[in-house]
Amino acid sequence: MTDHRITVPGLPRWHPDPRVRETIDRIRRFGWAVNAVSDICEQCEAAGETPECSFAYTVGLALRGAPELAVYGLPSTTAGAVLNEMSDLLAVEYWKNLVDDHEEITLDALDVPVRLIEMVDTLDLIHARAVFPNVPALQVVWTDGKLFFPWEEGYTLLDDQQPVHGIPDTASSHRPVGPRVIRSAGGPNRAQRRARKRRRR
Repeated sequence: MTDHRITVPGLPRWHPDPRVRETIDRIRRFGWAVNAVSDICEQCEAAGETPECSFAYTVGLALRGAPELAVYGLPSTTAGAVLNEMSDLLAVEYWKNLVDDHEEITLDALDVPVRLIEMVDTLDLIHARAVFPNVPALQVVWTDGKLFFPWEEGYTLLDDQQPVHGIPDTASSHRPVGPRVIRSAGGPNRAQRRARKRRRR
């Protein structure tokens, strides 16, 4: 059966999983989708996929050239509001600057500051990976009641209350901003080094 709905460049027209198809439909309607997964999710419970920690993530920000976003440990309503607000912010701010500069971001949806870190483990973002397999993702990490982030001394929450799926850059000195230069000719190769040693003997 042919799908006659409007196609979006970069967005698959069809997927074999009906839940992923429903996410694709929401992206077509709203520009991106927020998927919330929690221990009270009936579909997840029926499939035996209940998570250890509630989380939510976006699908479709890749169409705007931004990474997908995820947040862990918040109720689904709050998580959705956080991700929508962060999505709006990424429309006007370059995400790499927010990550590299360790920007603490204040949101209307949350009483504590947040930071963005690049995710290394994106296995939880099932629909995002199904629709955009190679897209990068950022985790929105929030502070505890004492305003400490999980990687700071004094953080009071347990690891399973807000798992961190990336490696935060905690160095005090920032790397220089600007293009990194990669040189293809970095010096003599192994054969040239051996020939040079033989000549010296």
